[in-house]
Amino acid sequence: ATTTVTVGAFSALELGASDGTTGDVAAHQIDVGSNATVRGNGALEADVALGDGATLDPGFSVGRISIDGQYTQNRGSRLTIDIEGNADGQFDLLDISGDAQLGGTLIVDGSSNNGIVPGAAIEFLRAREVRGVFEEVVVTPPADSYAKLAYAETGVAVLFPTHGDMD
Repeated sequence: ATTTVTVGAFSALELGASDGTTGDVAAHQIDVGSNATVRGNGALEADVALGDGATLDPGFSVGRISIDGQYTQNRGSRLTIDIEGNADGQFDLLDISGDAQLGGTLIVDGSSNNGIVPGAAIEFLRAREVRGVFEEVVVTPPADSYAKLAYAETGVAVLFPTHGDMD
């Protein structure tokens, strides 16, 4: 595909529906503009760039977005991840076949905990290579818990350490 898709300011691109159906978009490039949102379940077969104020939000509660290309999260943009548990299907997943260039804000909501096990490591972002870090991280952990991030060469995980493991 040689087309560029632009999700314009204050608009949204929804993939699939809350009933579990998925939606796919194929293009050369997908640019997500100021205060625009891409959310849902499905595949973006393109390089994806989030501009200032843009949001990528996998799922309608928890879900998955696959990107067949590069992912760039620029300053001022947001990635929103919901975590309801640590089993497959209980947390959002951003699965990128190419490289991920991170920046902007990560928002992790673990307040709907349905059984996050202390000591769990939940990998919510996978890529061929992860570059950079999130500039700001906002985590709402489950009650009586806390969370921290772990960056690896090919992914990013949120850790819910056991009590007493504050490192």
